[in-house]
Amino acid sequence: MQQGTCVKIFHGHTSEVYSVIFSLDDRILVSAAQDSSLRMWDVSKGMCVRTLQGHSSGALSVSFNPDDCILATGSVDGLVRLWDGVSGYCTRILQSHTDWVWSVNFSPDGSRLASCSDDKNIKLWDVISGDCITTINGHSGEVTSVTFSPDGQTLASASRDASVKLWDIHEHKCLKTLAGHTDQVWSVNFSPDGNTLATGSQDGFVKLWDVGEGKCIKALPRHTDGVWSLSFSPDGKMLASASIDGLIRLWDTSNFTCVKVLEGHTSTVWSVSFSPDSCTLASASSDQTIRLWDINNLNSVRVLHTQSSGVCSVCFNSTGNILAHTSQDKGIKLWDMKTFECIKTLKIDRLYEGMNIRGVTGLTAAQRSALLALGAVEGIG
Repeated sequence: MQQGTCVKIFHGHTSEVYSVIFSLDDRILVSAAQDSSLRMWDVSKGMCVRTLQGHSSGALSVSFNPDDCILATGSVDGLVRLWDGVSGYCTRILQSHTDWVWSVNFSPDGSRLASCSDDKNIKLWDVISGDCITTINGHSGEVTSVTFSPDGQTLASASRDASVKLWDIHEHKCLKTLAGHTDQVWSVNFSPDGNTLATGSQDGFVKLWDVGEGKCIKALPRHTDGVWSLSFSPDGKMLASASIDGLIRLWDTSNFTCVKVLEGHTSTVWSVSFSPDSCTLASASSDQTIRLWDINNLNSVRVLHTQSSGVCSVCFNSTGNILAHTSQDKGIKLWDMKTFECIKTLKIDRLYEGMNIRGVTGLTAAQRSALLALGAVEGIG
C-alpha cells in the first residue's frame, strides 16, 4: 500500500471548515467555515487572496456559477449572499429564509439559484436581479439539500421528513414525491444523463429512482448505518455510497448490483468523490485518512494520512491532478495526485488577510489602520 504526502495545508479559519469548491479553471479554491468567513485561495501560489466577511454565523455551503463570476453562500444566519468571484465584494444579500440555509446550487445555465433551509422552504432566485422568483414548500421537515438536474429543468430536494421531491422549475410545482425512506435523507445525486436519481438516507438504504416516472427502480442492500454521501462516476457506470458504518459500496449502474464493498476505513466515511476520468475514487473518513481506490482493480491503492481530526469532505479539481479536503481541525489540505511530494505548508499569519475594506463606512482611522495591519486590503488588488 503506497502512502501519500501532503502538498499544501491551508491554515486561516478559526473553526471547522464545512465546504470547499474549486473554480472551474482550477485557479481558485474557496472554503466556507463555522467562523462565518469564506476564504479564496490562489491554488498555484498557495496564498489566501481574499477573506469574505459578511455572514454573522457559520457559512455552510458555497457554489460557483458556471463562469466563475459569481459565488453564492448559505449560512446559519439564514441569509444567502452573492459575491463577485474576482473582487470578493458582496454584491447582493438575499433575505427570505428564516432559518439555517443548508445548500445553495446554481442552475446549469447560471440564471437561477436554488437554496434550501431549516425553515422547510426552497427558494428560487433570479441571479441577475436578486429577486426571489418563488418560494417552494411541500416538505414537512427541514430541507437539507437541493440539486438541479443536468438539463436544468428539474430540481430535487431532500428533507428530514424522509422524502425527496422533484420540482418543475418553470411552473414551480411538485412533479413527484419520492417516498420510501424511513428516516431523514442526507444525499441526492442525479446520474450524468439525468434519468436516474440516487438518494441516501439515515435508514441505511440507497434508492434509485426513475426521474421521469418517479418510481423506485431499486432499493440497494442496506448499509448498517446512515448513508451520508453518494457519487456517480462521471461516465455514469458506477455509483459509490459512503456510510457511518465505515464502509463504501460500489454499484454497477447497468444492473444495480454491488460489485465491491470497499473496506479499510475504521470510522465514519463522510465523503466520496470520483476523479474526472472515473478511474479513481477518493474517500474521506473520521479515522484521519483519505483512501484512493482504483476502480478498475477495485482495491485501495493509496492511504493519505492527513493527521487531521475528522476529515469532512473531499473533492478533485477539474483535471484530477489535485485533491482537496476539509477537516474539523480548521485545516484545508491539497494533495498532488501525480508526485505525492510535499511542496509547502501554507498558513495565514494575519487574521484578516485579504479582506477588502474599501467602501466600508463607520470605521475610525485607528480601526482602519488596525485592520490593514492585520492583513485587510483597500481595493481589488
